[in-house]
Amino acid sequence: MNSTILRNPYVRRILKVVSLSLILLVVYMAFFAKGKTVYTQTTLFSTMSTLATARLYLPQENQFNEAFLCIQDAIREVEKRFNIFNPESELAKLNATAAKEPFHCSDQLWEVLSKAREMHRLSHGAFDITVGPLTRIWDYRRQRKELPSEKEISEALKKVGLDKVRFDD
Repeated sequence: MNSTILRNPYVRRILKVVSLSLILLVVYMAFFAKGKTVYTQTTLFSTMSTLATARLYLPQENQFNEAFLCIQDAIREVEKRFNIFNPESELAKLNATAAKEPFHCSDQLWEVLSKAREMHRLSHGAFDITVGPLTRIWDYRRQRKELPSEKEISEALKKVGLDKVRFDD
């Protein structure tokens, strides 16, 4: 398992969403499934260059395989669509072309981008999805041995800031 992938803000965000979903499922089962038999099973699977755990609480034991397959399919769809390291993903295509020309995105990507814009506003700019130029010069995968120069940082900062992104609602 490559632990540096966990430093990727996109991966951490996706894992938080998955974790939150699982927590909500547990809360639902705790409050709405009282008095009913509940079956529990946990599985470990590989996704996004790391390992993920899914724990399900279901009313019937024979539902686990189908439920786990649904979870894995959903996570793999997110990974396929939003993986910045896969040049065929929608997000990578957006990143590669949006500075040059308008990009028409799917409803799912629009929803993610809209939520990112809202979080940027609510955090007064602390949450910013445009930090890619900075992460590239700092090389969060730790292949670079020296710190970036002031000039590199200055050049990267010219490309950072959600205020530079035009959203066509």
